[in-house]
Amino acid sequence: MDPLTKTLTYGRTTHQRDRDAALLTAYKWLEQGIPGKQAESTPVAQILSFDTALAQLKQLNINASETERLLALLNTKGQACAKADPVATKPTGHPFIQFLLDFWNYDKSKYIQGLLAHGTGITRRHCYEMANRVNTYWEPAFGKTITIEELKDEDIEEFLLKQKTAIREIKNKKTGTTEIVTTALSGATVNKILNSIRKPLKWAMKKNIISYDPTASLDSFSSKIKERGILEDNEVQALITLDWKDKRARVATLTSMTTGLRAGELLGLRVQDIREKSISVEHGWNTKDRLKTTKNGKSREVILLPYIRTILLEYAKTSPHGFKPDSFVFWSPLYADQPCDTKKFNDGFYEALGDIKITEENRKTRNIVFHSWRHYNATIIADHLDERTAQLLLGHLTASMTKRYADHATKKQLDIAATALDETFGTSFKFGSGT
Repeated sequence: MDPLTKTLTYGRTTHQRDRDAALLTAYKWLEQGIPGKQAESTPVAQILSFDTALAQLKQLNINASETERLLALLNTKGQACAKADPVATKPTGHPFIQFLLDFWNYDKSKYIQGLLAHGTGITRRHCYEMANRVNTYWEPAFGKTITIEELKDEDIEEFLLKQKTAIREIKNKKTGTTEIVTTALSGATVNKILNSIRKPLKWAMKKNIISYDPTASLDSFSSKIKERGILEDNEVQALITLDWKDKRARVATLTSMTTGLRAGELLGLRVQDIREKSISVEHGWNTKDRLKTTKNGKSREVILLPYIRTILLEYAKTSPHGFKPDSFVFWSPLYADQPCDTKKFNDGFYEALGDIKITEENRKTRNIVFHSWRHYNATIIADHLDERTAQLLLGHLTASMTKRYADHATKKQLDIAATALDETFGTSFKFGSGT
């Protein structure tokens, strides 16, 4: 850590596989200097001093006269430098906005192609969202001409703090004008905006495109995420027996309630995934990546109650595209090769909430959304099953879990879970015929 700039210097490998050997090498470097490409060693103090000087130099607006003085100093140090053209003293660089958009271009980004080549997953949807933040927030504030070499950490920090205030600027794409909006952004949202540039700039420094990362010294904002609300048992029973206007939303709701499937996993559900007593959760769906792996990249088995299996297959058979093993259960009325829009789940669910006297204002206050069913299901599973089985059924992975803990639940665990769910939904609730 540079004591003046408060940023980390470039990472350097010791080429050691053993931690003790690596520490020994690192301490030797601290004492004797860090080896360079030509085997010469440079004292750590000198590296820090140079990085500090370079960082300070980058933040200065140097005129032609000052450039001449700097070149003269370099010449006295034995570095032959061409005389600078006073008209062209500003170095060419990488335009900030275009660099970010290229970085998040799923098909062309060198960073993303490198991840994919090494087997690391990244979705088109994630890249799209990051690029969208670049266009929505960074481009209006910084413009298209500033380069990543010119970026200053204080400018970025000032911009982010502005997003936390009650005033922010948004560019109207249709008129090209800038509008003032008096809605402050949450800490979580500001962190997402920061993350859209943090990784690109860190990668740029790693590739020696820039000499320092202006986001390295920036702290993330406090992001207390509002806890998802869940319905009371009497409200759940009211929804179960309600004569829903949207049959698709009802089937999706009851399935998510009893299985804990995410909305994207429901969209990716096909007829062949529905087994006799379980659902094989192998895919999710979004409009950018289409049919893809689950959120954590792992398949799993979840318990399927008999009634839920019946209504799933009955709804799948109403598809205008036919009833085949690879048919989507929640089909699109227009396209045979894709499911419906996830918005249909939300709209139908919110409409049903209104029918049981839960107003939109009350829903928002309680933070009840379609994803709340996953939380509701998790509370039932957690009350009846051990932590290990609950993780398998819900598809949760923690950082401390090894790869072997990502296997499917065993038959014994599934039987225990089935009994728990059957007791909960079979005893506490009565499924109505629905519509």
